[in-house]
Amino acid sequence: MKKLLLLILPILLLSYACNQSNKLNKDFMDASHQYYPYISSYTSGTVSKNIPISVKLRAPISSLPEKVLSFSPSLDGDLRLDKDSQTLIFIPNKALAGGKVYTGKLNLKKLVPEIDKELADFKFQIQVIKQDYSYKIYSMKPYNGKKLKYNQIKGELTSADDLTTEELIVFWVLPKLETTLM
Repeated sequence: MKKLLLLILPILLLSYACNQSNKLNKDFMDASHQYYPYISSYTSGTVSKNIPISVKLRAPISSLPEKVLSFSPSLDGDLRLDKDSQTLIFIPNKALAGGKVYTGKLNLKKLVPEIDKELADFKFQIQVIKQDYSYKIYSMKPYNGKKLKYNQIKGELTSADDLTTEELIVFWVLPKLETTLM
């Protein structure tokens, strides 16, 4: 019994640790009320992989300083100041990785120089929707009644997040081809 427990315990601890790395940290959400005088809204929670990330300030700013917003894991993209002069919009160069948690860090000290030292960095998190899909097949019939090799399938495919044609091929077509070729 002791040996079984010693074998199972490390496996349980490892699986728990792995699951925690892709979850939002509640502390970030609890601390956001401290930034109420400076930030009116921001992107947070579970988001689509193609969404721009924004932070809206309470007061307008005249210019956007260099390196005012960073992400962990690192993201490449363009940071812009919206025409209202209050909203910072980050547009990633490519779609975000599904299921991954990103932590944003806004250097408020560069935007609001008189801010308290302990509020200099505003941290927030987003988690990208993990891609998944389901399908329903309504009908299947051969294109040619004499050759049953090629069939027409009518149905419905529902995905959890945006799905490109390339992803559709990877998720749906290629696995079906591999099973028919084997």
